Amino acid sequence: MEPSMEKLDIRSTSEAFEDYLERFEIWSMIKKNVKGDKIVAHFLTFIGREAYSLLKTLAYP
Repeated sequence: MEPSMEKLDIRSTSEAFEDYLERFEIWSMIKKNVKGDKIVAHFLTFIGREAYSLLKTLAYP
């Protein structure tokens, strides 16, 4: 069974966010085909629609 990650809760604590990033880094280490730009694409997919929308709103002028 393929390990997966839950969506990022945008209302979580900073500690929970750090844990999420650490777990994502561990996940990406075990994937041989996840390098460079693909890491960003996977992260943006994993965080979910709500977190992606917030990130997009904050990043664009």
